[in-house]
Amino acid sequence: MKAYILILSALLFITTESFAQLPDGSIAPDFTTTDVNGNEHRLYDYLDNGYTVILDISATWCGPCWNYHIGGTFEEIWEAHGPAGEPGVSSNTTDDVMILWFEGDGGTALSELENSDLGNWLAPEGNEVLFPISNDDNIASLYQLPYWPVIYTICPNRTLVESGQLTAAAHYNGISNCPTETEGTNAAILNINTDILPDGCEASASGNFSVVVQNMGTENLTSFTVEVSSNGQSIATEDFSGNLNLFETTTVNFGNITVDGETIDVEITSSDDNDNDNTLTHSVNFSTGQSSQMVTVNLLTDNYGNETYMQITDENNNVIWFEGNEAVAGNVGTGQLAPEDATNPLGNNQVYEWDVTLPSTGCFKFEITDYYGDGLAASTNTNGGVDGDWSIEDNNGVIIAQQTVQNFENEDDSYFENTEAGTSSIGENEKVSFSIYPNPVNTNATIEVNLSENSNVRLDIVNVLGEVALSESHRMNSGNNSININVSQLTSGIYFAHLTVNGETKTTKITVTK
Repeated sequence: MKAYILILSALLFITTESFAQLPDGSIAPDFTTTDVNGNEHRLYDYLDNGYTVILDISATWCGPCWNYHIGGTFEEIWEAHGPAGEPGVSSNTTDDVMILWFEGDGGTALSELENSDLGNWLAPEGNEVLFPISNDDNIASLYQLPYWPVIYTICPNRTLVESGQLTAAAHYNGISNCPTETEGTNAAILNINTDILPDGCEASASGNFSVVVQNMGTENLTSFTVEVSSNGQSIATEDFSGNLNLFETTTVNFGNITVDGETIDVEITSSDDNDNDNTLTHSVNFSTGQSSQMVTVNLLTDNYGNETYMQITDENNNVIWFEGNEAVAGNVGTGQLAPEDATNPLGNNQVYEWDVTLPSTGCFKFEITDYYGDGLAASTNTNGGVDGDWSIEDNNGVIIAQQTVQNFENEDDSYFENTEAGTSSIGENEKVSFSIYPNPVNTNATIEVNLSENSNVRLDIVNVLGEVALSESHRMNSGNNSININVSQLTSGIYFAHLTVNGETKTTKITVTK
């Protein structure tokens, strides 16, 4: 039998310069494919006919992709549950699953499917693949692929979930989680889209808010009412009037709203024939943490310590502390392994503890970012591993902020209050301490240097590539000293100030803005 070789013609394109993965519950973008025999395949046609579609997007150079591909999982599903009458499908098939497999790397030639370094993807180990295979340049951007491979299960109602590299039985059992239509009228809240963020340490949050509603009833949906509330108080109400067929969706926009509770409740208040899908809740994490003079940052790295970068900023966005791979700062969710940390790399699966002096009172923000885009969830990576964790303790050792999910994707953060300014001093075995303000800086910055003895001091400002952008040498006295630097010739971006005294180097981050 001939394997299907599909060429994608997308009906809907999502254009992004850096991919952010489609979250579970998103509507799968539609596409149409044509095999070499001229047969046309449209995603939504399969879904409308009741099939659940398993979509695998891989790359021919990807080892974990190859290992899963040759494992026989999809062949087992195809035989037992694939479309009736297709090659390789059992006569006793349940006839409720379609499999579409894509080579999604835009730089891969069609010939690589048969002649890759890993093997023949069309007939691995001499066993011909009978479910559809495609080499396509657009599917990765259409589905906002963050890494390889990504395997989605797409339900008949067009929602998707990243199912991953499951066994055949687990894949098929997951289909039972797909929502099904109900008789009559049924407006269902599908998901919430919002950029609501806490206003620093204040017990309120503001941002844009919208709700996606889907017709899950057999009758056309012509009207409904949605209400948003918080702390039992109604914030906004919107009415819909139109005509939605089965599984069609609409987005109800509420514009910019402000809430003073950590829970936002959304409810369809108009009556329909199914109340089980009429409510959805969104949570906002307000800070209740408080400390005095200092905090302790605790980190357990996962298997990829060099993907992690952390910082604490004050309410003026000045960076007062940072650790981790400086090359990660501002570069997250790449789906690639991080470049090596040339300064003070974090080890894998290591426990760290840092005491951080807080130089002023007010609101502070802790941020932790991940270069790859899977947080500290190494166990979900295709190469496997042990998950990491982070937390912040106050001056009494009480945890005031901590990680809630391992896979926080690109960034996790938390706010806390400091009630009394701490003071920095040179430790018994230290020669130098220093700080920079303002930070971020536009043109001029001041560097405060505290020395234990008269010393020669060298200041190097380097970019994230390690290239020296500015260098100065000074003779300074013991105690407090100041250096004024002009950064007007530097482009906007992240830099690192390395201050070297008698062989000891201290580093802090500088953000240049224009």
